[in-house]
Amino acid sequence: MNGLFTPRAKRISVRLIDNRFTLVDFSFSLQKLAHILNSISSQLIKTMSGFKRLPDLLTRQYSQRKPIHSIIEQDEEICKIQAAIAAGMVTNASYLQTYLKTWDKHREIWEIEKDSFIQRYQRLNPTVTSFDADIARYTEVANNVQKEETVLSLQFVLLDCSPLKFSLLQHCNEWQSKFTQLLSLMASAKLKELHSFLQKNTLRVSQPPQTLPELGESLKLLETLQADLSKIEIQIPPIHEQFAILEKYEVAVDPAVLELLEALNSEWVWFQQVVIDSDIMLKKHKDMMKSGLILSSEEFKKKTQSALQSFNSNGPFGSSVAPDSALQQVSELRAQLGALKEEQQNIRYGLNIFNIEQPASKDILTLEKDMNYLQQVWEIAQQWEALWDEWKWGHLASLQTEAIDNTAQNMFKKLHTLSREFKDKHWEVVEFSKSRIVQFKKIIPLITDLRNPAMRERHWDQIRQEVQQTFDPTSADFTLEKIVALGLDHHAERISDISGAASKELSIEQTLEGITKTWEETSLDITPYKDKGHHKLR
Repeated sequence: MNGLFTPRAKRISVRLIDNRFTLVDFSFSLQKLAHILNSISSQLIKTMSGFKRLPDLLTRQYSQRKPIHSIIEQDEEICKIQAAIAAGMVTNASYLQTYLKTWDKHREIWEIEKDSFIQRYQRLNPTVTSFDADIARYTEVANNVQKEETVLSLQFVLLDCSPLKFSLLQHCNEWQSKFTQLLSLMASAKLKELHSFLQKNTLRVSQPPQTLPELGESLKLLETLQADLSKIEIQIPPIHEQFAILEKYEVAVDPAVLELLEALNSEWVWFQQVVIDSDIMLKKHKDMMKSGLILSSEEFKKKTQSALQSFNSNGPFGSSVAPDSALQQVSELRAQLGALKEEQQNIRYGLNIFNIEQPASKDILTLEKDMNYLQQVWEIAQQWEALWDEWKWGHLASLQTEAIDNTAQNMFKKLHTLSREFKDKHWEVVEFSKSRIVQFKKIIPLITDLRNPAMRERHWDQIRQEVQQTFDPTSADFTLEKIVALGLDHHAERISDISGAASKELSIEQTLEGITKTWEETSLDITPYKDKGHHKLR
């Protein structure tokens, strides 16, 4: 029977299967292989079931012996062979699974997600050496894969590893392509960035300055570039090394980028010469601007002195100027002061470029301080005018004397404080404004006297006779302005006496009325006294 059944090896392909996860497996499952091998015996017996014995074919009588396929199926030796095949398949399945694990050493080739890894790799900003090592590593991995046996026999199974090796080599090529593409991208970007930096700064530093701010910027840029020359220079060799690696692995590069690479060394030499030439050029401009700036500084001192003298001579210090007009003049003077301060700032900025310390102008500080003081004075005067316009239309009976007095007192205090701080100025508007408030404050007691409820018509007649004017204190036009226009404030002392007398007379009248009322309500019980013609109170 052993001579009749000789096993032949089954050929199976080993490959990468990419379902949800990529893994190494066979072209069909071990369960299927076991089923095929275990079913061979039954298929052979089924095929032999059609065989008949010779007597059955040559005579009309049927043999009583068992059919040939039944004898074979029940043969002890055949059953042993079938059992041996089943046991061998189970044993060989473990060998096959063990063999698959020998490919785990290459697992990272297919397991790592390439795009995500390359993104992380780019953020690390790897060196040229790292790129070269990583690209070469996959060449070595590919060679190791090639060295693996392509066809391998495990008992009755013949393994064909060519599909797996082909897939792994594809992965190695993809990894190398990802690395070289990234290297090309980073090298090109760095080259373009350096080219743009050299071009832009060459133009900036070689441009002759026309103004002091431009000179300051150019000198600062030149100083930065001179300090960074070594840092710029060390960027060039790595760029050449990166493109050398790309050439080593035969990576195609954009011709425009190659042109920039070829011109890089000469461009760097040219840039260094531009820095040297710019240093000489800026020193010449610096000397010329320094002389002009010192002259401008002297002229500026004269200008500020003249501005201060003009302010002291022509400023709105007199009481004849209206507050609105005076504040307008102050605003115009402030604009001139702003121009002077801006000019001073430019001069000091320029002198600082040449390490010359220029203190702030005392004339400008004085001028600004005086303008602030003068503006406050005129603002108080303007506010007083507005309040007077409001109060003067108030009727005698409706004037809030306490609030008016408090407001006048506060404004007088402000003026008094300002006059003490600038007592050496002797500006007429200050004393004039103070005198107006003082004069107004004298009217407050007059208003109180005129609003005295004890005043009678006879008292008003006395006032009319005193001021030689006729007026009606009950009329609607008897306002604060009318009181001032009548000149009542010039007779305040006499009016105070009249008002005081009115209060006393009212007091006497009220006392007499009280006595009269008391007597009118009092009843006396009087009886004759001793028949002598006299009476007495009981």
